[in-house]
Amino acid sequence: MKRGFPGAKPEKFCFWVFEGLNLEPEDEFHDLFPGSGAVSEAWEKWRRRNDVPKSLELNFA
Repeated sequence: MKRGFPGAKPEKFCFWVFEGLNLEPEDEFHDLFPGSGAVSEAWEKWRRRNDVPKSLELNFA
């Protein structure tokens, strides 16, 4: 994230938004106001971090 860039969002905030929207790694994400690029970078990082193949997920229900 570029320091001093007006409106730049911290990575933790972006992750919170992605989780709050219940996004999945396979979802499409379009940053309508790319500015510093911080949100798009956070999306790629969050997506890779949460990209667990469905066949490997454990179901405890």
